[in-house]
This record gives sequence, structure tokens and C-alpha cells, in this order.
Amino acid sequence: MDDDQEKDEIIIQEIEPEESVSIDKNLEKLEPKRGRPDYRILQLIVDKDGKSKFAEVGAMWLHQKKEGGSFYIMKIGKLKLFVFKND
Repeated sequence: MDDDQEKDEIIIQEIEPEESVSIDKNLEKLEPKRGRPDYRILQLIVDKDGKSKFAEVGAMWLHQKKEGGSFYIMKIGKLKLFVFKND
């Protein structure tokens, strides 16, 4: 291998999470409410002229569990995250 090939090599390392998190399998079947989200997710974008503006990149919807607890589902593009309060 020459120097250029060595620089382009990608090393993948598997790491263990610091804390295990258990997710209720029923949560994965839930879809966000249709209509207006509870929160909008914005990203600051600077154009070529140096002007900054906010662009909407996602949203969060509040969901209620049957047991009474609540959580949010955050969607950014195809990414779907479950957001829980850290009690």
C-alpha cells in the first residue's frame, strides 16, 4: 500500500454504550401526530453573502403512553428519535 491508500483507510471501532437503555417495543409502532408539531427544529444557515437565517429541519410531537407517561418523537429527515425526560 502506498501513502495515499493508507490515508484513505477508514477504521471502524465498535464501542459499548456507557449505560444500557431499555425501550418499550410498542413505542416503535407509534407515528407522530399529524398536523402542527409541538416543537419545530431549526438549523442556522449562513449563505454565501454571510447572511444568516433559520431553516426548518424537523419537528417534535408529544405522545402519551397508555400508562399515563409521556414522551416526544423527534423527526429530522429520515431520522426518528424517542425523547424521554431524564427523571
